[in-house]
Amino acid sequence: MSPFNALFAAFARPFRAHSEAGSSSRRVSGRRRRQRAAAARLGGCEQLEPKQVMAANLLDVIPTQTLTTSAPVTIDLAEHFDETAITGTVVKFATNAPLTNSDFFVEMFDELGAGRTRTTPATVSNFLSYVNDPDALDDYDNTIIHRAVPGFVIQGGGYTAPNVAADLAGSDPIRVPQKPTVVNEPGNLNTAGTIAMAKLGGLPNSATNQFFFNLGNNPELDTQNGGFTVFGRVLGSGMTVINTMASALTYNATTYYGNEAFNDFPLWNVNADNIVQPNDFVKFTDVSVAPETALMSFTVSSADTSKLAASVVNGQLVLTPVAGQTGTVNVTVSGTSSLGGAAVGDTFVVNLGSASPRPIPIYHDNELQVYAGGNLVYIVTGSPLKTNSLGADFEVVASADFGFNGGKQVLIRKTNGELVTWQCDDNWVRSANLPVVVASDVAGRALKESQFGVTLSSFSGLRSLSVIESSGTPLAVDASTNLYAGGYAIYISAGNPLKTNSLGSDYRVLAAEDFGPANGGKQVLIKKSNGDLVTWQCDDNWVRTSGSTVLASDTAGKTAKSAAFGVSVA
Repeated sequence: MSPFNALFAAFARPFRAHSEAGSSSRRVSGRRRRQRAAAARLGGCEQLEPKQVMAANLLDVIPTQTLTTSAPVTIDLAEHFDETAITGTVVKFATNAPLTNSDFFVEMFDELGAGRTRTTPATVSNFLSYVNDPDALDDYDNTIIHRAVPGFVIQGGGYTAPNVAADLAGSDPIRVPQKPTVVNEPGNLNTAGTIAMAKLGGLPNSATNQFFFNLGNNPELDTQNGGFTVFGRVLGSGMTVINTMASALTYNATTYYGNEAFNDFPLWNVNADNIVQPNDFVKFTDVSVAPETALMSFTVSSADTSKLAASVVNGQLVLTPVAGQTGTVNVTVSGTSSLGGAAVGDTFVVNLGSASPRPIPIYHDNELQVYAGGNLVYIVTGSPLKTNSLGADFEVVASADFGFNGGKQVLIRKTNGELVTWQCDDNWVRSANLPVVVASDVAGRALKESQFGVTLSSFSGLRSLSVIESSGTPLAVDASTNLYAGGYAIYISAGNPLKTNSLGSDYRVLAAEDFGPANGGKQVLIKKSNGDLVTWQCDDNWVRTSGSTVLASDTAGKTAKSAAFGVSVA
Protein backbone atom coordinates (compact mmCIF):
# COMPACT_ATOMS: atom_id res chain seq x y z
CA MET A 1 0.00 0.00 0.00
CA SER A 2 1.33 3.46 -0.88
CA PRO A 3 1.82 6.00 1.89
CA PHE A 4 -1.27 7.96 2.85
CA ASN A 5 -3.74 5.91 0.77
CA ALA A 6 -6.02 5.85 3.79
CA LEU A 7 -5.86 9.63 4.09
CA PHE A 8 -6.93 10.64 0.59
CA ALA A 9 -10.46 10.00 -0.58
CA ALA A 10 -10.76 8.94 -4.22
CA PHE A 11 -12.79 11.66 -5.97
CA ALA A 12 -10.93 10.76 -9.14
CA ARG A 13 -11.73 11.71 -12.66
CA PRO A 14 -9.38 10.36 -15.31
CA PHE A 15 -6.35 12.54 -15.90
CA ARG A 16 -4.65 10.57 -18.65
CA ALA A 17 -5.49 7.47 -20.64
CA HIS A 18 -3.16 5.87 -23.16
CA SER A 19 -4.53 5.98 -26.69
CA GLU A 20 -2.89 4.52 -29.71
CA ALA A 21 -2.07 6.80 -32.68
CA GLY A 22 -0.49 4.68 -35.37
CA SER A 23 2.66 3.09 -33.96
CA SER A 24 3.22 5.73 -31.30
CA SER A 25 1.66 6.13 -27.90
CA ARG A 26 0.32 9.51 -26.80
CA ARG A 27 -1.16 10.66 -23.50
CA VAL A 28 -4.30 12.77 -23.50
CA SER A 29 -6.30 14.43 -20.76
CA GLY A 30 -9.55 16.07 -19.83
CA ARG A 31 -7.57 18.40 -17.44
CA ARG A 32 -10.28 18.72 -14.80
CA ARG A 33 -9.54 20.30 -11.48
CA ARG A 34 -10.11 18.01 -8.52
CA GLN A 35 -12.69 19.40 -6.15
CA ARG A 36 -11.97 18.96 -2.45
CA ALA A 37 -14.00 19.09 0.71
CA ALA A 38 -10.90 19.27 2.87
CA ALA A 39 -11.99 22.36 4.78
CA ALA A 40 -15.20 20.66 5.85
CA ARG A 41 -13.35 17.50 6.79
CA LEU A 42 -11.01 19.58 8.98
CA GLY A 43 -13.90 21.20 10.78
CA GLY A 44 -13.80 24.41 8.76
CA CYS A 45 -10.67 25.69 10.51
CA GLU A 46 -8.61 28.38 8.84
CA GLN A 47 -5.04 27.77 7.79
CA LEU A 48 -2.68 29.47 10.20
CA GLU A 49 1.01 30.18 9.93
CA PRO A 50 2.84 29.44 13.16
CA LYS A 51 3.64 32.43 15.33
CA GLN A 52 7.36 33.00 15.56
CA VAL A 53 9.25 35.58 17.58
CA MET A 54 12.59 35.75 15.88
CA ALA A 55 15.43 38.19 15.41
CA ALA A 56 19.07 38.27 14.47
CA ASN A 57 21.44 37.77 17.36
CA LEU A 58 25.11 38.67 17.75
CA LEU A 59 26.47 35.30 18.80
CA ASP A 60 30.10 36.36 19.16
CA VAL A 61 31.91 39.63 18.45
CA ILE A 62 34.37 39.70 15.56
CA PRO A 63 37.87 40.04 17.03
CA THR A 64 40.46 42.53 15.85
CA GLN A 65 41.86 41.48 12.49
CA THR A 66 45.52 41.95 11.51
CA LEU A 67 46.15 41.93 7.76
CA THR A 68 49.80 42.10 6.75
CA THR A 69 49.32 41.63 2.99
CA SER A 70 46.84 42.82 0.36
CA ALA A 71 45.29 39.34 0.01
CA PRO A 72 41.53 39.23 0.78
CA VAL A 73 40.52 37.71 4.11
CA THR A 74 37.17 35.93 4.60
CA ILE A 75 35.21 35.70 7.85
CA ASP A 76 32.27 33.28 8.15
CA LEU A 77 29.42 35.33 9.62
CA ALA A 78 27.68 32.11 10.71
CA GLU A 79 30.23 31.97 13.53
CA HIS A 80 29.16 35.41 14.78
CA PHE A 81 25.43 35.80 14.00
CA ASP A 82 22.47 33.50 14.55
CA GLU A 83 18.68 33.49 14.99
CA THR A 84 17.46 33.86 18.55
CA ALA A 85 14.61 31.34 18.24
CA ILE A 86 16.31 28.69 16.10
CA THR A 87 18.04 25.80 17.82
CA GLY A 88 17.82 23.00 15.24
CA THR A 89 19.36 22.34 11.85
CA VAL A 90 18.01 24.61 9.09
CA VAL A 91 17.16 23.17 5.67
CA LYS A 92 16.54 25.32 2.60
CA PHE A 93 13.96 24.21 0.04
CA ALA A 94 14.36 25.83 -3.38
CA THR A 95 11.23 25.36 -5.51
CA ASN A 96 9.88 26.18 -8.93
CA ALA A 97 6.84 27.98 -7.52
CA PRO A 98 5.84 31.01 -9.63
CA LEU A 99 6.90 33.55 -7.00
CA THR A 100 9.59 36.22 -6.85
CA ASN A 101 11.05 34.44 -3.84
CA SER A 102 10.30 30.75 -4.27
CA ASP A 103 12.58 29.44 -1.51
CA PHE A 104 11.58 28.59 2.03
CA PHE A 105 13.34 27.33 5.15
CA VAL A 106 12.52 24.60 7.65
CA GLU A 107 13.95 24.11 11.13
CA MET A 108 14.52 20.50 12.10
CA PHE A 109 13.54 19.25 15.57
CA ASP A 110 16.93 17.73 16.40
CA GLU A 111 17.22 20.12 19.37
CA LEU A 112 14.74 21.37 21.93
CA GLY A 113 13.20 24.72 21.13
CA ALA A 114 10.08 26.53 20.00
CA GLY A 115 7.29 24.63 18.21
CA ARG A 116 8.01 21.16 19.62
CA THR A 117 7.34 19.11 22.71
CA ARG A 118 10.05 16.57 21.95
CA THR A 119 13.06 16.14 19.73
CA THR A 120 13.05 13.67 16.83
CA PRO A 121 16.73 12.82 16.36
CA ALA A 122 16.24 9.55 14.46
CA THR A 123 13.80 11.11 11.99
CA VAL A 124 15.95 14.20 11.44
CA SER A 125 19.01 12.03 10.89
CA ASN A 126 17.09 9.95 8.38
CA PHE A 127 15.79 13.02 6.53
CA LEU A 128 19.25 14.63 6.37
CA SER A 129 20.70 11.37 5.03
CA TYR A 130 18.58 11.96 1.92
CA VAL A 131 19.39 15.69 1.81
CA ASN A 132 23.14 15.08 1.99
CA ASP A 133 23.41 11.73 0.19
CA PRO A 134 26.81 11.83 -1.58
CA ASP A 135 26.07 8.71 -3.60
CA ALA A 136 22.86 10.05 -5.11
CA LEU A 137 24.02 13.70 -5.44
CA ASP A 138 21.37 14.64 -2.85
CA ASP A 139 18.23 12.51 -3.16
CA TYR A 140 15.67 15.30 -2.76
CA ASP A 141 17.00 17.62 -5.48
CA ASN A 142 14.55 17.89 -8.43
CA THR A 143 11.91 15.84 -6.61
CA ILE A 144 8.20 16.44 -7.10
CA ILE A 145 5.12 17.04 -5.00
CA HIS A 146 3.20 13.98 -6.13
CA ARG A 147 0.13 14.48 -3.93
CA ALA A 148 -1.62 17.69 -2.93
CA VAL A 149 -4.87 18.14 -0.99
CA PRO A 150 -5.60 21.86 -0.46
CA GLY A 151 -6.22 22.64 3.20
CA PHE A 152 -4.74 19.30 4.26
CA VAL A 153 -1.23 18.33 3.09
CA ILE A 154 1.22 18.30 0.21
CA GLN A 155 3.44 15.24 -0.03
CA GLY A 156 6.84 14.70 -1.67
CA GLY A 157 10.21 13.06 -1.33
CA GLY A 158 9.30 9.90 -3.21
CA TYR A 159 9.89 10.72 -6.88
CA THR A 160 12.37 12.62 -9.02
CA ALA A 161 10.96 14.66 -11.92
CA PRO A 162 11.70 13.39 -15.43
CA ASN A 163 13.70 15.67 -17.71
CA VAL A 164 11.89 14.83 -20.95
CA ALA A 165 8.37 15.42 -22.27
CA ALA A 166 5.70 12.82 -21.56
CA ASP A 167 5.62 11.46 -25.11
CA LEU A 168 9.27 10.40 -24.90
CA ALA A 169 10.94 7.41 -23.32
CA GLY A 170 11.94 7.94 -19.69
CA SER A 171 9.15 10.43 -18.98
CA ASP A 172 7.73 8.79 -15.84
CA PRO A 173 8.68 10.15 -12.40
CA ILE A 174 11.55 8.10 -11.01
CA ARG A 175 11.35 6.58 -7.53
CA VAL A 176 13.86 7.96 -5.03
CA PRO A 177 15.81 4.97 -3.66
CA GLN A 178 14.66 4.17 -0.13
CA LYS A 179 17.00 3.77 2.81
CA PRO A 180 16.08 1.61 5.83
CA THR A 181 12.90 2.52 7.72
CA VAL A 182 13.11 4.83 10.72
CA VAL A 183 11.51 4.35 14.14
CA ASN A 184 8.38 6.41 14.69
CA GLU A 185 8.82 9.46 16.98
CA PRO A 186 5.32 10.88 17.54
CA GLY A 187 4.43 13.52 20.08
CA ASN A 188 4.71 16.83 18.22
CA LEU A 189 1.42 18.15 16.88
CA ASN A 190 0.52 18.09 13.19
CA THR A 191 -0.30 21.79 13.03
CA ALA A 192 -0.22 24.13 10.06
CA GLY A 193 3.34 24.84 8.97
CA THR A 194 4.94 21.60 10.17
CA ILE A 195 6.69 18.84 8.23
CA ALA A 196 6.06 15.16 9.04
CA MET A 197 7.01 11.73 7.69
CA ALA A 198 4.65 9.72 5.49
CA LYS A 199 4.41 5.96 6.05
CA LEU A 200 2.51 2.83 5.09
CA GLY A 201 -0.96 2.23 6.53
CA GLY A 202 -0.96 0.13 9.70
CA LEU A 203 2.83 0.22 9.98
CA PRO A 204 3.89 2.97 12.44
CA ASN A 205 7.62 2.39 11.90
CA SER A 206 7.58 2.28 8.09
CA ALA A 207 8.71 5.84 7.22
CA THR A 208 11.59 6.11 4.72
CA ASN A 209 11.92 8.95 2.21
CA GLN A 210 8.44 10.49 1.79
CA PHE A 211 7.33 13.49 3.85
CA PHE A 212 4.47 15.97 3.88
CA PHE A 213 3.75 19.53 4.94
CA ASN A 214 0.64 20.20 7.00
CA LEU A 215 -1.37 22.94 5.29
CA GLY A 216 -3.84 23.15 8.17
CA ASN A 217 -4.19 21.87 11.72
CA ASN A 218 -4.59 18.09 11.38
CA PRO A 219 -5.15 16.67 14.89
CA GLU A 220 -6.30 13.27 13.58
CA LEU A 221 -2.74 12.64 12.35
CA ASP A 222 -1.38 12.93 15.90
CA THR A 223 -2.83 9.50 16.78
CA GLN A 224 -3.58 7.75 13.48
CA ASN A 225 -1.26 4.80 12.67
CA GLY A 226 0.73 5.38 15.84
CA GLY A 227 0.88 9.11 15.18
CA PHE A 228 2.71 10.78 12.31
CA THR A 229 6.15 12.08 13.30
CA VAL A 230 6.39 15.86 13.07
CA PHE A 231 10.11 16.64 12.82
CA GLY A 232 10.32 20.28 11.76
CA ARG A 233 8.57 23.61 11.25
CA VAL A 234 8.40 26.06 8.36
CA LEU A 235 10.08 29.37 9.16
CA GLY A 236 8.91 32.91 8.50
CA SER A 237 6.69 33.39 5.46
CA GLY A 238 7.60 30.00 4.00
CA MET A 239 3.98 28.83 4.06
CA THR A 240 3.29 31.38 1.31
CA VAL A 241 5.46 29.26 -0.99
CA ILE A 242 3.98 25.98 0.25
CA ASN A 243 0.39 27.17 -0.10
CA THR A 244 1.19 28.37 -3.61
CA MET A 245 2.45 24.88 -4.45
CA ALA A 246 -0.71 23.43 -2.91
CA SER A 247 -2.84 25.68 -5.15
CA ALA A 248 -1.68 24.00 -8.38
CA LEU A 249 -4.34 22.07 -10.31
CA THR A 250 -4.52 18.44 -9.23
CA TYR A 251 -5.38 15.43 -11.39
CA ASN A 252 -5.92 11.69 -11.12
CA ALA A 253 -2.75 10.49 -12.82
CA THR A 254 -2.93 6.87 -11.65
CA THR A 255 -3.73 5.49 -15.12
CA TYR A 256 -1.52 7.94 -16.94
CA TYR A 257 1.61 6.98 -15.02
CA GLY A 258 0.51 3.55 -13.87
CA ASN A 259 1.03 4.54 -10.23
CA GLU A 260 -1.80 4.42 -7.70
CA ALA A 261 -0.02 7.03 -5.53
CA PHE A 262 -0.72 9.70 -8.18
CA ASN A 263 -4.47 10.18 -7.66
CA ASP A 264 -3.99 13.77 -6.37
CA PHE A 265 -1.20 14.81 -8.71
CA PRO A 266 -0.44 18.58 -8.94
CA LEU A 267 0.84 20.28 -12.08
CA TRP A 268 1.50 23.92 -12.81
CA ASN A 269 0.31 23.58 -16.39
CA VAL A 270 -0.84 21.15 -19.05
CA ASN A 271 -0.56 22.33 -22.64
CA ALA A 272 -3.30 21.96 -25.23
CA ASP A 273 -1.50 18.93 -26.67
CA ASN A 274 -1.95 17.19 -23.29
CA ILE A 275 1.74 16.29 -23.11
CA VAL A 276 3.28 17.02 -19.71
CA GLN A 277 6.58 18.89 -19.92
CA PRO A 278 9.40 18.74 -17.30
CA ASN A 279 8.61 22.26 -16.08
CA ASP A 280 4.97 21.38 -15.46
CA PHE A 281 5.80 19.42 -12.32
CA VAL A 282 5.54 21.05 -8.90
CA LYS A 283 8.97 20.34 -7.51
CA PHE A 284 11.84 21.07 -5.17
CA THR A 285 14.77 22.08 -7.35
CA ASP A 286 17.24 21.84 -4.47
CA VAL A 287 17.06 20.78 -0.82
CA SER A 288 20.14 21.51 1.28
CA VAL A 289 21.30 22.27 4.81
CA ALA A 290 21.74 26.02 5.28
CA PRO A 291 23.45 28.17 7.92
CA GLU A 292 21.21 30.40 9.98
CA THR A 293 22.84 33.36 8.25
CA ALA A 294 20.98 32.30 5.09
CA LEU A 295 17.91 33.73 6.85
CA MET A 296 19.60 37.11 7.26
CA SER A 297 20.61 40.08 5.17
CA PHE A 298 23.84 41.90 5.96
CA THR A 299 25.25 45.36 5.46
CA VAL A 300 28.89 46.24 5.95
CA SER A 301 30.85 49.47 5.89
CA SER A 302 34.55 50.33 6.02
CA ALA A 303 35.47 53.57 7.75
CA ASP A 304 38.18 54.16 5.13
CA THR A 305 37.58 52.56 1.73
CA SER A 306 40.84 54.03 0.40
CA LYS A 307 42.59 51.54 2.70
CA LEU A 308 40.17 48.66 3.07
CA ALA A 309 37.20 47.39 1.07
CA ALA A 310 34.55 45.32 2.86
CA SER A 311 31.68 43.29 1.40
CA VAL A 312 29.40 40.35 2.23
CA VAL A 313 29.15 37.48 -0.27
CA ASN A 314 26.93 34.46 0.53
CA GLY A 315 27.18 34.99 4.27
CA GLN A 316 30.94 35.54 4.14
CA LEU A 317 32.49 38.86 5.17
CA VAL A 318 35.31 39.69 2.73
CA LEU A 319 37.99 42.19 3.77
CA THR A 320 40.26 43.40 0.95
CA PRO A 321 43.17 45.66 1.93
CA VAL A 322 44.45 48.23 -0.57
CA ALA A 323 48.07 47.43 -1.39
CA GLY A 324 50.63 49.49 0.48
CA GLN A 325 48.19 50.90 3.04
CA THR A 326 48.90 50.82 6.76
CA GLY A 327 47.18 51.88 9.97
CA THR A 328 43.81 50.89 11.42
CA VAL A 329 40.32 50.87 9.92
CA ASN A 330 37.03 50.30 11.74
CA VAL A 331 34.57 47.95 10.03
CA THR A 332 30.89 47.72 10.96
CA VAL A 333 28.71 44.77 9.95
CA SER A 334 24.97 44.53 10.70
CA GLY A 335 22.60 41.60 10.29
CA THR A 336 18.81 41.68 9.92
CA SER A 337 16.64 38.58 10.10
CA SER A 338 14.28 37.95 7.21
CA LEU A 339 11.94 36.53 9.85
CA GLY A 340 11.62 39.84 11.70
CA GLY A 341 13.23 41.80 14.50
CA ALA A 342 15.68 44.67 14.62
CA ALA A 343 19.15 44.69 13.13
CA VAL A 344 22.14 43.85 15.30
CA GLY A 345 25.67 44.88 14.53
CA ASP A 346 29.30 44.75 15.51
CA THR A 347 32.19 47.14 14.93
CA PHE A 348 35.72 45.80 14.99
CA VAL A 349 39.22 47.01 14.19
CA VAL A 350 41.32 45.93 11.23
CA ASN A 351 45.06 46.50 11.52
CA LEU A 352 46.78 46.98 8.17
CA GLY A 353 50.44 46.40 7.41
CA SER A 354 53.20 44.87 9.40
CA ALA A 355 53.77 45.43 13.11
CA SER A 356 57.46 45.80 12.24
CA PRO A 357 58.75 49.27 11.27
CA ARG A 358 59.36 50.00 7.58
CA PRO A 359 62.00 52.71 7.03
CA ILE A 360 60.79 55.46 4.69
CA PRO A 361 63.27 57.54 2.64
CA ILE A 362 63.44 61.09 3.97
CA TYR A 363 64.87 64.16 2.24
CA HIS A 364 64.38 67.90 1.77
CA ASP A 365 63.84 70.03 -1.31
CA ASN A 366 65.36 73.33 -2.38
CA GLU A 367 62.96 75.15 -0.03
CA LEU A 368 64.14 73.00 2.90
CA GLN A 369 60.73 71.28 3.14
CA VAL A 370 61.00 67.75 4.56
CA TYR A 371 59.53 64.79 2.65
CA ALA A 372 58.91 61.24 3.91
CA GLY A 373 58.51 58.82 1.01
CA GLY A 374 57.52 61.68 -1.28
CA ASN A 375 54.96 63.09 1.16
CA LEU A 376 55.46 66.44 2.83
CA VAL A 377 55.78 66.21 6.61
CA TYR A 378 53.75 68.77 8.57
CA ILE A 379 54.22 70.26 12.02
CA VAL A 380 50.50 71.00 11.94
CA THR A 381 48.03 70.93 9.08
CA GLY A 382 49.07 73.44 6.44
CA SER A 383 52.48 74.09 8.01
CA PRO A 384 55.20 71.93 6.36
CA LEU A 385 58.17 70.84 8.44
CA LYS A 386 61.43 72.39 7.23
CA THR A 387 64.97 71.45 8.19
CA ASN A 388 65.24 74.73 10.14
CA SER A 389 61.72 74.75 11.62
CA LEU A 390 62.78 73.40 15.01
CA GLY A 391 65.83 75.54 15.57
CA ALA A 392 69.53 74.75 15.84
CA ASP A 393 69.08 72.26 18.68
CA PHE A 394 67.07 69.77 16.57
CA GLU A 395 67.87 67.85 13.40
CA VAL A 396 65.43 65.66 11.40
CA VAL A 397 67.22 62.38 10.68
CA ALA A 398 64.79 59.63 9.58
CA SER A 399 61.20 58.44 9.12
CA ALA A 400 59.47 55.06 9.28
CA ASP A 401 56.04 53.47 9.07
CA PHE A 402 55.29 51.15 11.98
CA GLY A 403 51.95 50.05 10.51
CA PHE A 404 49.28 49.39 13.11
CA ASN A 405 51.88 49.32 15.87
CA GLY A 406 52.65 53.03 16.01
CA GLY A 407 51.83 54.37 12.55
CA LYS A 408 53.98 56.91 10.74
CA GLN A 409 56.82 58.43 12.75
CA VAL A 410 59.64 60.95 12.32
CA LEU A 411 62.94 60.67 14.19
CA ILE A 412 64.63 63.87 15.37
CA ARG A 413 68.07 64.21 17.01
CA LYS A 414 68.83 66.80 19.68
CA THR A 415 72.27 68.36 20.09
CA ASN A 416 72.60 66.67 23.51
CA GLY A 417 72.37 63.26 21.78
CA GLU A 418 68.78 62.44 22.75
CA LEU A 419 66.40 61.15 20.07
CA VAL A 420 62.87 62.51 19.79
CA THR A 421 60.10 60.58 18.02
CA TRP A 422 57.09 62.32 16.49
CA GLN A 423 53.99 60.31 15.74
CA CYS A 424 52.05 61.43 12.66
CA ASP A 425 48.70 60.68 11.08
CA ASP A 426 48.31 58.99 7.70
CA ASN A 427 49.03 62.30 5.93
CA TRP A 428 52.32 62.80 7.83
CA VAL A 429 50.83 65.54 9.99
CA ARG A 430 52.22 65.43 13.51
CA SER A 431 49.56 64.17 15.91
CA ALA A 432 49.40 67.04 18.38
CA ASN A 433 47.47 64.93 20.89
CA LEU A 434 50.30 62.43 21.16
CA PRO A 435 53.39 63.22 23.24
CA VAL A 436 56.86 63.02 21.78
CA VAL A 437 58.80 59.90 22.68
CA VAL A 438 62.36 60.50 23.87
CA ALA A 439 65.19 57.95 23.77
CA SER A 440 68.03 59.14 25.95
CA ASP A 441 69.90 56.01 27.06
CA VAL A 442 72.26 54.00 24.90
CA ALA A 443 69.88 51.03 24.50
CA GLY A 444 66.97 53.29 23.55
CA ARG A 445 69.05 55.11 20.93
CA ALA A 446 70.30 51.83 19.48
CA LEU A 447 66.72 50.55 19.17
CA LYS A 448 65.60 53.72 17.39
CA GLU A 449 68.50 53.48 14.94
CA SER A 450 67.53 49.88 14.17
CA GLN A 451 63.83 50.68 13.74
CA PHE A 452 64.37 53.72 11.52
CA GLY A 453 67.22 52.17 9.49
CA VAL A 454 69.74 54.92 10.16
CA THR A 455 73.29 54.94 11.57
CA LEU A 456 73.62 58.19 13.47
CA SER A 457 77.40 57.98 13.94
CA SER A 458 77.85 58.42 10.19
CA PHE A 459 74.76 60.57 9.53
CA SER A 460 75.67 63.80 7.73
CA GLY A 461 72.29 65.39 7.21
CA LEU A 462 69.24 64.83 5.05
CA ARG A 463 69.67 64.29 1.35
CA SER A 464 68.86 67.34 -0.71
CA LEU A 465 66.64 66.56 -3.69
CA SER A 466 65.26 68.99 -6.24
CA VAL A 467 61.62 68.19 -6.96
CA ILE A 468 60.92 68.01 -10.71
CA GLU A 469 57.23 67.13 -10.46
CA SER A 470 55.22 67.09 -7.21
CA SER A 471 51.77 65.74 -8.14
CA GLY A 472 51.03 62.34 -6.58
CA THR A 473 54.39 60.60 -6.31
CA PRO A 474 57.03 63.39 -6.50
CA LEU A 475 59.78 63.03 -9.09
CA ALA A 476 63.06 64.43 -7.75
CA VAL A 477 66.75 64.58 -8.65
CA ASP A 478 69.86 64.74 -6.47
CA ALA A 479 73.15 66.56 -7.02
CA SER A 480 74.50 63.56 -8.95
CA THR A 481 71.49 63.72 -11.36
CA ASN A 482 70.03 60.47 -10.00
CA LEU A 483 66.24 60.43 -10.31
CA TYR A 484 63.92 59.49 -7.43
CA ALA A 485 60.25 58.60 -7.22
CA GLY A 486 58.83 59.38 -3.79
CA GLY A 487 62.35 59.35 -2.38
CA TYR A 488 63.20 55.96 -3.89
CA ALA A 489 65.88 55.73 -6.58
CA ILE A 490 64.63 54.74 -10.06
CA TYR A 491 66.63 52.08 -11.94
CA ILE A 492 67.02 51.29 -15.64
CA SER A 493 67.97 47.81 -14.48
CA ALA A 494 68.98 46.36 -11.12
CA GLY A 495 72.00 48.29 -9.83
CA ASN A 496 71.85 50.81 -12.71
CA PRO A 497 70.23 54.06 -11.46
CA LEU A 498 68.31 56.25 -13.88
CA LYS A 499 69.93 59.69 -14.30
CA THR A 500 68.66 62.74 -16.11
CA ASN A 501 71.13 62.08 -18.95
CA SER A 502 70.93 58.25 -18.99
CA LEU A 503 68.68 58.12 -22.03
CA GLY A 504 70.36 60.74 -24.16
CA SER A 505 69.24 64.12 -25.40
CA ASP A 506 66.17 62.77 -27.20
CA TYR A 507 64.46 61.75 -23.94
CA ARG A 508 63.38 63.68 -20.84
CA VAL A 509 61.91 62.11 -17.70
CA LEU A 510 58.73 64.03 -16.79
CA ALA A 511 56.99 62.26 -13.91
CA ALA A 512 56.57 59.12 -11.83
CA GLU A 513 53.41 57.65 -10.35
CA ASP A 514 52.24 54.61 -8.37
CA PHE A 515 48.86 53.52 -9.74
CA GLY A 516 48.52 50.51 -7.44
CA PRO A 517 48.83 46.83 -8.41
CA ALA A 518 45.36 46.66 -9.97
CA ASN A 519 45.93 49.62 -12.30
CA GLY A 520 49.44 49.24 -13.62
CA GLY A 521 51.66 49.62 -10.57
CA LYS A 522 54.67 51.92 -10.52
CA GLN A 523 55.32 53.83 -13.76
CA VAL A 524 57.68 56.48 -15.12
CA LEU A 525 56.64 58.96 -17.86
CA ILE A 526 59.26 59.98 -20.45
CA LYS A 527 58.92 62.49 -23.32
CA LYS A 528 60.68 62.05 -26.64
CA SER A 529 61.98 64.99 -28.67
CA ASN A 530 59.32 64.34 -31.33
CA GLY A 531 56.56 64.81 -28.73
CA ASP A 532 55.70 61.14 -28.20
CA LEU A 533 55.30 59.93 -24.62
CA VAL A 534 56.92 56.73 -23.38
CA THR A 535 55.76 54.91 -20.23
CA TRP A 536 58.03 52.62 -18.28
CA GLN A 537 56.50 50.05 -15.98
CA CYS A 538 58.56 49.25 -12.89
CA ASP A 539 58.56 46.66 -10.15
CA ASP A 540 57.95 47.47 -6.47
CA ASN A 541 61.58 48.66 -6.14
CA TRP A 542 61.25 51.13 -9.04
CA VAL A 543 63.37 48.93 -11.32
CA ARG A 544 62.16 49.07 -14.91
CA THR A 545 60.46 45.84 -16.00
CA SER A 546 62.15 44.63 -19.16
CA GLY A 547 60.05 45.10 -22.29
CA SER A 548 57.41 47.21 -20.53
CA THR A 549 57.54 50.37 -22.69
CA VAL A 550 54.14 51.77 -23.69
CA LEU A 551 54.02 54.51 -26.35
CA ALA A 552 51.41 57.29 -26.57
CA SER A 553 51.73 59.24 -29.83
CA ASP A 554 48.21 60.46 -30.61
CA THR A 555 46.59 63.49 -29.00
CA ALA A 556 44.06 61.50 -26.98
CA GLY A 557 46.75 59.18 -25.64
CA LYS A 558 48.99 62.06 -24.61
CA THR A 559 46.09 63.87 -22.96
CA ALA A 560 45.26 60.74 -20.94
CA LYS A 561 48.88 60.32 -19.85
CA SER A 562 49.10 63.97 -18.83
CA ALA A 563 46.01 63.62 -16.65
CA ALA A 564 47.12 60.32 -15.12
CA PHE A 565 50.57 61.59 -14.17
CA GLY A 566 49.41 65.09 -13.20
CA VAL A 567 51.89 66.87 -15.45
CA SER A 568 51.71 69.08 -18.53
CA VAL A 569 53.53 67.52 -21.48
CA ALA A 570 53.62 70.74 -23.54
